[in-house]
Amino acid sequence: MINFLLLAFLLNVGDTVAITILHTNTIHGAVEPQPATWINPDFPPPVGGADAALAVIDSVRKEVTSSGGKVLLLDAGEAVGGGPVGAWFVVDPVVDFMNRAGYTAMEIGVRELMMGPDSLALFRKNVSFPLLASNLRLGSDTLRSPDYVSRYLMLDLDGVKVGVFGLVSEASFIFMPFWMRDDYFFTKEVETARQMARKLKDEGADIVVAVTHIGMARDTMLIDSVPEIDVIVGGFDGRGIREAYESPFTHGIVIRTYERLTSIGRLDLFYDKNAHTIVGYKWRSISLSLEEVGED
Repeated sequence: MINFLLLAFLLNVGDTVAITILHTNTIHGAVEPQPATWINPDFPPPVGGADAALAVIDSVRKEVTSSGGKVLLLDAGEAVGGGPVGAWFVVDPVVDFMNRAGYTAMEIGVRELMMGPDSLALFRKNVSFPLLASNLRLGSDTLRSPDYVSRYLMLDLDGVKVGVFGLVSEASFIFMPFWMRDDYFFTKEVETARQMARKLKDEGADIVVAVTHIGMARDTMLIDSVPEIDVIVGGFDGRGIREAYESPFTHGIVIRTYERLTSIGRLDLFYDKNAHTIVGYKWRSISLSLEEVGED
């Protein structure tokens, strides 16, 4: 249990930095309002999509920055729509939403890969933030990452260094048409995660965040076995959670939201710069129901 009175005291004396991570996953191009038939199939309440998401993001940013905190906005892949069933992709509305929202970074997902290397390079050109994938390599040169991805980011947030790296499923080939399979090569998830987390720690990262597109079961295994990772922002299988998973072995946490932009995750981390450790966290999933966010 987090002692928020203690955290408030630490924040006031200036030794603790508050870092808020907002996050999404598996948007699947669903940036328009949609009926929440999974809540009530007969009289589904509306879910706000991009406009509701932008309102929540803006509200949280103002709240956090006004109190001296820092905000990151991350996506764990499959933001574009289309792919497995048809050849078309919902891309431009997603680019518009994510640029307006001011994402910090996005992990590449299977649907982004299925657009093909040329379209993915164009997608990177059109968005205002880096695309992550530390285990993605060129099929023609398995030692080299594509030009349109970054293996990691190092961010300085009020003196706290936050290292962020991404992972895409090593099983992505299963979902791709055969003519694309020579375009990509994937290194092993766990081995790459260990290498990247240690690299970031060696470069001075105080907090290591993995943005992953590998699924909840793999995320759980990863956080249990790589102690250098503090937070995993997960995606891939569209499975949402009601509370953060905290590893009993490493005390790292896994967080994720529900798919199709029906919610946004909010993680508040509290880092003590003197003790060089995370002293507390709070996570919740924010519903984008118009009844809760507001019709405006």
